[in-house]
Amino acid sequence: MWLTRLSLRRPVSLAMVLATVVLLGGVSLWRLKLDFLPRVEMPFIGVMVPYPNGIPGETEREIVAPIEEILATLGGVREINSYSDPDQAWVGVQFDWGRDVNLLRLEVKEKIDQIRGELPADVRQILLLTFNTSDIPIIEGRISARGRDLSESWDLLDQKVIGPLQRIPGVGRVNIDGILPTQVSVYLDFDRVLEHGVDVTRLFRELESANVELTVGTVTEQGMRYDVRTVSGIRGVEGLRELPIDERGLRLQDVADVVYGAPAMSYGRRLNGEPAIAFWIQKASGYNTVEVCEAVDRELARINQDPTLQGVSSVPFFNQADQITDGLDSLLQAGFAGSLLAVAILYLFLRRWSMTLLVSLAIPLSLLGTAVFMYLGGGSLNVLSMMGLMLGVGMLVDNAVVVLESLPRRQPAGATPVA
Repeated sequence: MWLTRLSLRRPVSLAMVLATVVLLGGVSLWRLKLDFLPRVEMPFIGVMVPYPNGIPGETEREIVAPIEEILATLGGVREINSYSDPDQAWVGVQFDWGRDVNLLRLEVKEKIDQIRGELPADVRQILLLTFNTSDIPIIEGRISARGRDLSESWDLLDQKVIGPLQRIPGVGRVNIDGILPTQVSVYLDFDRVLEHGVDVTRLFRELESANVELTVGTVTEQGMRYDVRTVSGIRGVEGLRELPIDERGLRLQDVADVVYGAPAMSYGRRLNGEPAIAFWIQKASGYNTVEVCEAVDRELARINQDPTLQGVSSVPFFNQADQITDGLDSLLQAGFAGSLLAVAILYLFLRRWSMTLLVSLAIPLSLLGTAVFMYLGGGSLNVLSMMGLMLGVGMLVDNAVVVLESLPRRQPAGATPVA
C-alpha cells in the first residue's frame, strides 16, 4: 500500500521511475544473451574407462560389473546403463533431479576409489563426465573434398580449419571425427617375436625409456640459475626402426613393422557421395549463442574461399542460432497476437479506453522491468524464459482486471484514489 500512496502523491517521481525503467529495459533487452536453453546441470555422471585392445566380454566382467555394483549403492540412483567395446568401458548413472552434481561427482569418485584395486592392473585412466545444456553443440557440419580423401590431411585441417575456428571469441571447443593425427604405429610380428625369443615386456620398457624427458635439477653459476634436464628422444621413423631391443643387436624392425601414417578408421561418412569428416562446435560459457554462431558462419565462409583449401568445403547442416531465432520469433508473434487480443477483449468488457490503455501500458512496462532484472542477474533470453514471460503477461492482465473491477464498487462508498 505504501508504494501505491507514494506513486499517487509523487506523480513526477513516478514518471521519472517509469522513464528509467523504459530506458534501462530497452538497453537490457538489446544486450540480453540469446540462448536455446538455460544452463541446466543434468543429474548424470558418466564413468569412462579407456581400455584399448580389450575383449568386450572380459571388459564387461572385469571393469563394468564392479563399477556398476559399487555405484548401485549410492542413494537416489534412478537408472544405470553400460556398454563395453574393444577400446573402452562406459557406465552411466542417472540420479534423481535436485541433486548437486558436484557432490555426486565426489561420491562417485570415492566409490570407484574403493574398488580401484579390483580393476585390471593395466587400467590407467578413469574419467568422470557430466553433462549440461551448454555442452549441446551450437553448430554441426561436414568437411569434404571432391575427388580427394582427407584422411591423410590432419595437419592441413588443424591449421586451416580447426585453428581459425578455435580462435573465435566464444568458441569453447572444436571437435572433429573421422580423421586422426598422423602417428607412428608399431605392429609386433608374433612369429618373428617367437623366432628370436624376444622378451616383449622388456621391449615395451625399451620403447618407453627411449623417448623420455627428465628434470635433473638446477645449477647456479656466477649468479645465474639454470634448469637442467635430460632429453632422450627418437629422431624420426628410421631412428625408431633402428632402435636396439637387446644385447644381441636386434633392432625393432627385426620383430615389428613400423608404419607412419593416419590410423585406419573403422567407419566413415559421406557428403554428396564423397568421403566426409564430421565437425561440431561447443560454445564457451557466458557468450551469446547467436553472436558466436554468426561469427562461425563468417569464418566458415572465409575458410571456403581459402586458396590453400581449394576443393575442400565446410558445410554446416545444424545451426543453433537458427533454432533460437525461429523459436523466439514464433513466441514473440504469439505474444504480440495474444496482447492484441487481450486489449480487444478488455475494451469489449470495460467499454472505457482509459482503463484499457492503463492495462495495455502495463504489459510492455512489466516486460521491460523484467528484462532489467534478467540482464543484471546474468540471465538469458531463451525458449523457457520467453514462455515464462508470456505466462506472466497473462497473470498480469488477470490481476489488472480484478483491480479495475474493484474501483467502481469502492468509489460510491466514498473511497478516494489516495485513501
